[in-house]
Amino acid sequence: MSSGSEGSSRVRTIDVIVALVTVSFVAFLFVDIPTEAKLVIIIVFGVLGFLNFVAYVGLLDRWKRRWGNYKSARSIRRHPDLVTELYRLHDRIKSVLYDRVANKPSLALNVADMMKGIPTSAPKQGSEFSEREFFEKFEMIQRHFKWITMRINDHRTGGRRWTSPEFANILREIGDHLLMVDGVLQTVYRDFPKDEKGHFRFADLALWEAFREEYATVTHEWQSFTERFDETIGYGTKTTIPPPRRLV
Repeated sequence: MSSGSEGSSRVRTIDVIVALVTVSFVAFLFVDIPTEAKLVIIIVFGVLGFLNFVAYVGLLDRWKRRWGNYKSARSIRRHPDLVTELYRLHDRIKSVLYDRVANKPSLALNVADMMKGIPTSAPKQGSEFSEREFFEKFEMIQRHFKWITMRINDHRTGGRRWTSPEFANILREIGDHLLMVDGVLQTVYRDFPKDEKGHFRFADLALWEAFREEYATVTHEWQSFTERFDETIGYGTKTTIPPPRRLV
């Protein structure tokens, strides 16, 4: 709506309010009807005047926007299945990346143990050993994930209720985290351990493949989950996560 149209609309609203007040005043003083009828007329005109005043100052639009924002912010509470799925995938990511449990492939177990003591295959001036580079990156993303876990647990076990913006922010942060994990994997792709002849060892490849398959499944499930959230709630949380590579 143009400013000219808005101005004329406001003028009409003021005219209506003035007219209603005038009619109420005239009815109360000069119209020869029972007092109860006068009071009814005054109340009706008073309500109409109030509604016009609300429209004049824009309160109705503000109330509508606030109510819409209120409903949108709490829409996640109508979908507890999404909250449950977030917790499940959080635990899956933690297991595949950071847990060290026998017979359960993970970045902290399979890959970290292989990267111990492996020098950079093509060192450059000022470069560090791959072991140090890998573990510095790994410790950084592990700290980041612990921070995410603390925030999730505020809701999961701490009694806080999710709002949709908070939930969407956590999804974006986990998506960013998985991109950080890909940065760690770049070190593995570059300096995966080899034997004296420069060949991959079958045992190491088997460990890598066990982790790669688990992590590829997790990232696929995560992307499907964020797509589902965006379709149901909105906010645009989808992040494209590069799949882990096969080495041969």
